[in-house]
Amino acid sequence: MRAIISEAWIIAAVVLGWLGFATGSTALILIAAMVFGAGGLARLWARLSLDRVTYTRRLSERRVFVGEAVDLEIEVTNDKVVPVPWIEVRETLPRGMPADVKTSIGGAVGTQYLTR
Repeated sequence: MRAIISEAWIIAAVVLGWLGFATGSTALILIAAMVFGAGGLARLWARLSLDRVTYTRRLSERRVFVGEAVDLEIEVTNDKVVPVPWIEVRETLPRGMPADVKTSIGGAVGTQYLTR
């Protein structure tokens, strides 16, 4: 279903463009061109939005024994000028591992650190 919806804009733009040329309607041709332009920009943004975005996770210790506490630091960095308005990170822990969940967001301008 998702693939059909994601390609529907191309079909709509082609139909509008064909109708515009067939009837000589400049408005339909312009609307078809705008649909093609907006769809193309959306695809380009989807492809390039995560370029130079890195995800790093670090443990506070290299080795631990059963029952010892260890801190896990997760860092997402955007190294480009264009901002990423929303990013979602999903991290899973083993079922038997208890987690003392603490979330804080802060950092310097342009970076945000999520500590869990």
